[in-house]
Amino acid sequence: MSVGLVIVTHGEIAQSLVRAAEFILDRSLSRIRCVAVTQSGAQMPSENLMREVIDSADEGDGVLVLTDLACASPCNIVERQLANCNARIVSGVNLPMLLRTWNYRNESLDQLTERAVQGGLKGIGVRI
Repeated sequence: MSVGLVIVTHGEIAQSLVRAAEFILDRSLSRIRCVAVTQSGAQMPSENLMREVIDSADEGDGVLVLTDLACASPCNIVERQLANCNARIVSGVNLPMLLRTWNYRNESLDQLTERAVQGGLKGIGVRI
């Protein structure tokens, strides 16, 4: 088994990140669940839907949810659904973070959470 992955972002950022990762890795990442949060209230995922997505991603080893911004709607919706879930949230998702989590998803949820953070941080750099 492995840790389930869910990405919740504003607009289509999650889907774009997954497409880019699929291009780089040359394989399908169809097991990653993506949820788009838009400005339109009609497009805002319900908290019940979010819980269903998190529950469906859990293959027995927990779920790591990556969001784009801490304290923003995607993160807030997820946070309200984590009671009684074996899940963690990491905000600030970027492509290096996603690649790292995909490649190490067979580790424990706690280990994968740390890898996600380190992958995101190490993926940020300045070039002159």
